[in-house]
Amino acid sequence: ADNTQGIHQAVQHLADHGHQRLAFIAGSHDDLAGDSGDRLRAFQAAVSANQRLVADPRLVAYGRHVFDGGYTAMREILASGAPFTAVLASNDESAF
Repeated sequence: ADNTQGIHQAVQHLADHGHQRLAFIAGSHDDLAGDSGDRLRAFQAAVSANQRLVADPRLVAYGRHVFDGGYTAMREILASGAPFTAVLASNDESAF
């Protein structure tokens, strides 16, 4: 998988559909040197590079690339009270 290109394409797709505030369910704090970090950095770079998008650290939570973690991360994002219009997950398990 091309972590960077895949995330950039997903962010662009959401921006093209008018989304401005994206939430991101990242992988694991323990894997910032691996896939989790690659995908998180790609998300942050894609949001920063697009002037239509708003970067908000409250919209990023870690789901550890597992189903239960994705659920917990989404609840954390919702509890932050930060508005968002779309959610991008770092992997399928977190998206479920």
